[in-house]
Amino acid sequence: MGQEWILDVLADIRRFAVNNRMPQLAEQLDDALMVATTEMASNANSAGQELGLASVTNAEQTGSVYRSVAAGEDA
Repeated sequence: MGQEWILDVLADIRRFAVNNRMPQLAEQLDDALMVATTEMASNANSAGQELGLASVTNAEQTGSVYRSVAAGEDA
């Protein structure tokens, strides 16, 4: 499992923020999800590992992994 659990935690907190009318917090958590996903992918690529996610080489592709969560859709 590695570090992927943090993405679930951030998504859960973001969902809470949205459901409780905290839009600024939800936006910050969107950013945190993107940063976490990008850094995890970068670390995995540099170590020659995979996260159980598609191996990616740029931040735009990496961000798409959790775009549905950031948009408020259930994963």
